[in-house]
Amino acid sequence: MLKRFISLALVCVLMLSFCSCGFISIDLANSLAIECIGVDYEEESEEYNVSILLLNTFMSAASPENISNENITKTFESSGKTVGEAFLGFEREFGKNLIITHNRLIIIGRAAAEHGLDDFMDVFVRNHSSRVTVPVAIAHEKAKDVVGADYGKGVIGAKLLAELLVHGQENSVVPETIVYKLINVMNDRTSSNFVPVIMTEETGEGDEKTTKASIGTAAVFREGKMVGVLSEEATKGYLFITDNVHLGELFIIDESDKKYMLSIVKSKTKINMEMKDGLPNYKINVECICDITENDKTTSGSFTNSMLEDIVEVYTEKIKGMMVQSLQGSISDYGSDIFRFGRRLWLKYPDLYSQMSGNWQEEVKSITTEINVSGKIRLLGEEAIHQY
Repeated sequence: MLKRFISLALVCVLMLSFCSCGFISIDLANSLAIECIGVDYEEESEEYNVSILLLNTFMSAASPENISNENITKTFESSGKTVGEAFLGFEREFGKNLIITHNRLIIIGRAAAEHGLDDFMDVFVRNHSSRVTVPVAIAHEKAKDVVGADYGKGVIGAKLLAELLVHGQENSVVPETIVYKLINVMNDRTSSNFVPVIMTEETGEGDEKTTKASIGTAAVFREGKMVGVLSEEATKGYLFITDNVHLGELFIIDESDKKYMLSIVKSKTKINMEMKDGLPNYKINVECICDITENDKTTSGSFTNSMLEDIVEVYTEKIKGMMVQSLQGSISDYGSDIFRFGRRLWLKYPDLYSQMSGNWQEEVKSITTEINVSGKIRLLGEEAIHQY
């Protein structure tokens, strides 16, 4: 019994000693909890304008009738030659420390993205209070306009935008981009980033005016600088090529002008690389299984095998077209390897990689690709019709 008591006491002492080591206390009364961070770049002053969204924790727990956007959140701005200097400006203005740990999202303005990520992303990795799993997105224009927009009564903009991105990633609309993945690609000499773009537009009039946010496109980077934006279809093509399509919808129109909505059940992409005529050739094979969830004619008539074959042919060709658009819009147009083909070359042919990687942004334009897409219809939707 005495031995058990001594053992338990020793365990408790060890636990207390571990808890005391490396623990950083935070004085919440003298701190600012950030919900969202926006980074813009001003060409004339050569300064970064940082916007932060602060949450009023007392009002966020209030009843809906007492909530308005003016009292639940507040947006502030600060400028500096670096993002870190702008953060320091907030602390000097409010006399409080910044808590970045609770930040939900980093939004980068178009000018800052075009100026280059290398010049300001370091602070989000090196700062001990920053989380490297925070999602990153590009604003169509100014980041501060996205951060400070009114998205409706009682709506916390940062939460809405973060959930919009997560939903878009889960439903194969936009790629997942979080801080540490962004940095890893930046440190790869042949790879380029591909980051979702947030679009905003004002809706309603007068007191009912609010902002609507949407996603679907993504920004192409080359050597850390934004060089263009791919369309929604080309963005989805990227997701197919990189094996990041898990769920989602496809809308198709066949040759007889019949319309179908298909739900993606499963998609799998395999890429095999080989040398062809002395150059890297990438064979991209996609298998996509779908359910029919909508037909433009409500009918209980069965689909024939011929009809199903036509549907599969139409949607596989559509997927192939999306992939071609993605390859064209990134590699052919900008020499941007958002697919990380260079890394595959390094793994299989390291000597050839050493020769080509020094000028990969131009060398990648000479690679060839072969695309094959196969499909299958799993459920026709008639099961539900026949129940009644």
